[in-house]
Amino acid sequence: MRINSFPIQKFVTVLMALSMVTPIFAGYAAPRSIPKSLTEEQKIMHVLNRLGFGARPGDVEKVKAIGLQKYIDQQLDPKEIPDTVAESKVKGLDVFGMSTSELFAKYPNPGALLRQIEGTGNNAQPKANQPNAQTPADPADMTDADRKERRQKIAAIYQEPMVFPDLNVAENIFTLADFYLDLHAGGRTLFIQPSTHVVVSEGMAPELVRTNARLAEVFGVGITVQTTNMGDYRMPAAYTSVGGIPTLAAEMGMGGWVTGDSVKATREATHRFLKHTGVLPRIETVPGVPTRWTRINGAAAYVFAPCDGYFERRFELGDAIKTGQLAGMMHHLERPELEPEPVYFKSGGMLYAHGLVGHVRAGQNLAVLTQDISAP
Repeated sequence: MRINSFPIQKFVTVLMALSMVTPIFAGYAAPRSIPKSLTEEQKIMHVLNRLGFGARPGDVEKVKAIGLQKYIDQQLDPKEIPDTVAESKVKGLDVFGMSTSELFAKYPNPGALLRQIEGTGNNAQPKANQPNAQTPADPADMTDADRKERRQKIAAIYQEPMVFPDLNVAENIFTLADFYLDLHAGGRTLFIQPSTHVVVSEGMAPELVRTNARLAEVFGVGITVQTTNMGDYRMPAAYTSVGGIPTLAAEMGMGGWVTGDSVKATREATHRFLKHTGVLPRIETVPGVPTRWTRINGAAAYVFAPCDGYFERRFELGDAIKTGQLAGMMHHLERPELEPEPVYFKSGGMLYAHGLVGHVRAGQNLAVLTQDISAP
């Protein structure tokens, strides 16, 4: 029986023709519209926004007068920019003329000093005249008693007058400040919701409380955490809070990381802050969002890892948590035959922050809750 193959041959011929024509059409695209070039003023505004906090009154005219390229060169070499006002205010501080080695000699870091005393530095070896001397254990292998003793030693070093001379850098610098804004990108081991922190403590002047609260509202991010302190007073935000200087701290990143969105949100919030405080009164701003006032209510607001292992969390940032709710399961990696251990929340509230995903050590922070409060 003879089969007519003409239809098949014709079909194959059509496919071959199409295969040769298709790349021509695939490579064709509508011509792009040529973007219009920026005007001189638009270029200047773009540079002022990229290299600083935006244009202040008269900045555009100043850049026009000296030329855009010269302005950029100045910003890349700030030593050439006259700054007599700031220099006159800090001329009495000798720290600005010290080398790094001189700074460490005069203001030693207590932790580093303790490691040197204990002989736990990178190149530490038992002293030759002390044959029985032992190199202290690695901090990761320390017991709770060891860590407590170490903290006590550091605290004692902080009290030594030879370590902290009469010249108090924070006192000399921050007493000149009208406001203080402390920006953070979250802790290295925590994902924290974008938020601000404001100190409202017993005995604080009512006017300072109102000013701090207003700064948080102007900053305009979704959450404000009211706290009674900012930690050790030698830290800038803590010092300014204790010293009666209006202070706002902000967590605007996650896990120590930043993204395009977080940078944009931080820039917009900082613009609002600078306009409100009168630093850049004419800067353009976009509205923020109403802030939700919260507080971390003691130890019950935290969830810690009960042991080493892998924590399988059962929550997300922003979740509404109830007391006794399952936080997650702790998997024993070294003993996989054991059943996962459930971990529960000790209180209720909003899931404000949580730890990174993966292996955790006993005592590591797994979650932090906040509870809603009224604005001060």
